[in-house]
Amino acid sequence: MVTNTAIIFKDTFASENSYLTPREIASLISQALQCLNNVTYYCTVDNKRARDESIRQVQHILQHLHDAIEPDPENPGAENLRKLFQFMQYSLDMVRKTNNVQAANEASNLLAPLRDAFAAM
Repeated sequence: MVTNTAIIFKDTFASENSYLTPREIASLISQALQCLNNVTYYCTVDNKRARDESIRQVQHILQHLHDAIEPDPENPGAENLRKLFQFMQYSLDMVRKTNNVQAANEASNLLAPLRDAFAAM
C-alpha cells in the first residue's frame, strides 16, 4: 500500500538541503519548452550549432529535474517521472543525430502537461 504519493524534488544546485517548489519546477519546465521551440526552429533552418546548443540546454534542465527527484521505493510515480526525463534526453540525442523535429515535438508534448500540473499546485 502506498501511503505517500508526493514526489519530492530536492534542489541539486543548493548548498543546503532544500527542495524545489512546484512553481520552480514549472519554471524549469517552461525554460525547457522554450529551448525545445528553439530546437524545432533551428532544425527547420538547418542551423546545427544553435540546434545543438538548445538541445544541450534542454538536456541540462532535464538532467537537473531527473536528479532532483527524491527516489522513493514506495512511490512508483517518482521512478516513472525519472524514466520519462531519461527518455526525453535520449529522444533529444536522436534529434541531434538525425535532425528529426518529431522527437523534439514529442518531448514538448510530454512536458507541457507537466508544466501545467506543477503551475496549478
